[in-house]
Amino acid sequence: MSIVPPPVRAKLQLGAEYDLGAIDRTLVRAAAALAERFPAKDSPATQAPLRFGLPANFLYLSRARRAALLARAESTAAAE
Repeated sequence: MSIVPPPVRAKLQLGAEYDLGAIDRTLVRAAAALAERFPAKDSPATQAPLRFGLPANFLYLSRARRAALLARAESTAAAE
């Protein structure tokens, strides 16, 4: 398995010795999961919710949590 697309691998002449091993795949997945927990503060995905008074990690929350936050925001807006 590789994270480099096959056409790129062919162009760069990367053989099987450059495939990811089991440990490498596990490390890549763990790093990706960790990166998902800490979104970049200057990305559009974290700045957009802030403009609506929602938390910066809004788009990274579960559907249920997002629905609860939206319901609370709507009830607050209706009360004003």
